Amino acid sequence: MFYDIVRFSLSKCNNLEGCPIWYRSLFSLVPTLSIIGNVSKATCILILQGENDSDTPVQQAFILQQRLTEVNHPDHTLITYPNLGHIFNPSSLLSRGTGPIEEYVLADLYA
Repeated sequence: MFYDIVRFSLSKCNNLEGCPIWYRSLFSLVPTLSIIGNVSKATCILILQGENDSDTPVQQAFILQQRLTEVNHPDHTLITYPNLGHIFNPSSLLSRGTGPIEEYVLADLYA
């Protein structure tokens, strides 16, 4: 599910996995799909998604794009990248790649 980012202070936690502040912020998040219609029509939205992302399945990017179309958002773009994972480097669905972001992803982001 897509979520808004909620800020919290890591200085109040010694261990992110056991951090009650982090868990409370996570469980208080509002699903993005339910509020995406509130995004200003003047805001351009770019969705970049690695097709081998094991953290955020590519299907979620297509669902978000579909919702943007349903609410008639005028300026949104989805770009998917075959064989790239969550951090836009070569990856398979079974193993995470490591290394820098592929230059063509950075070029798309810059453009």
